[in-house]
Amino acid sequence: MKWVKIKKAEINEWNEKLKATHASFFQYPYYASGYTFFLFSKPLYIKLVNDQQQELGYSCILNVGAFPFKAGLIIRGPVFFKTNVDHRSSLIALKKFAVKERYTFLRVNANEPAIEELLNTDSEFEHKDYFPSYKGSQGIDLNIYYKPFDELLKSFRTDCRNKIRFANEKNYLFEKVKTSTDLEKVYDLFVGLGSKKKFSYRPLKSYTKIFKEGIKHELCSVYTASLDGRIICAAFIVKDSQSFTYFSGALELQNIPAKYSPANNLHYLIMQDCFYKEDRKIYNLSYSPRESGVYMFKTSFRPEEICKPGFYTYVINRKIAERIFSLQGKSISAIRTKLRSIIKLFNK
Repeated sequence: MKWVKIKKAEINEWNEKLKATHASFFQYPYYASGYTFFLFSKPLYIKLVNDQQQELGYSCILNVGAFPFKAGLIIRGPVFFKTNVDHRSSLIALKKFAVKERYTFLRVNANEPAIEELLNTDSEFEHKDYFPSYKGSQGIDLNIYYKPFDELLKSFRTDCRNKIRFANEKNYLFEKVKTSTDLEKVYDLFVGLGSKKKFSYRPLKSYTKIFKEGIKHELCSVYTASLDGRIICAAFIVKDSQSFTYFSGALELQNIPAKYSPANNLHYLIMQDCFYKEDRKIYNLSYSPRESGVYMFKTSFRPEEICKPGFYTYVINRKIAERIFSLQGKSISAIRTKLRSIIKLFNK
């Protein structure tokens, strides 16, 4: 068996093929298409085939930089289609592919514990993250699992249920974004909150690309809550065959008392779409630091904290890999600038 590149003309159809698997949204092409607008990166799509050219597996690799500073990041992958695939042989083939593609290192954080176990027992994969500046996925999911409709609301904490009830006293309009123009209004909300809280969101072009590609396959939705024509709250949702994931969001109440916040109600409505309209089993609120107010908000829904597999790295050029690792104390923009200058030097 071997890993081969997927032809450009075939990439889009993998959004549908992956629906037949338990692949994480991180591996879907619609989501990975958003990488091209930041981090000096682009996605590469590969598939595992046997001697008869049957498709046994798939992976999206986020390529960061270029030779000789070329890192490959597999986030919540790879994905396998057959139950009888020799996973250990597939990892050997993956290492051969990484060498052929001249990666400095290949970092993998699997989606399945069984794959993590193989990585952990492979002496050539180090249990170390050589690119901590961009983890891609978090180590913990905050999952709410399917419950019958009459049990869902009851499962939330009392303060959460109260906010849902209080929000109904306001004349909020809850709806889905339908156009890129409407998405720009949501992004304005993101930027405003980010400026106030001193953090940044990914570029608008990245959200727009994910949104446009995702809705083609019913794999992305953006929900909003508005009052008097102004968007108060928004949630950008990405999907796979098993789950909805709260990818990004914002809440800007201004003069509205906190007890009337529409955020709890908005997520409750999204969960109903997730479980009862689109037949998913998991609503992932995405992890936030325990000391944050956002964590307090998310845990009011009483999600389960699910630990995900860690990071393993196959180092091919140790000297350069260690150099990349040493740069990690700097900002992403500083790393990107450094990589660009070095790559230009080698291309002269």
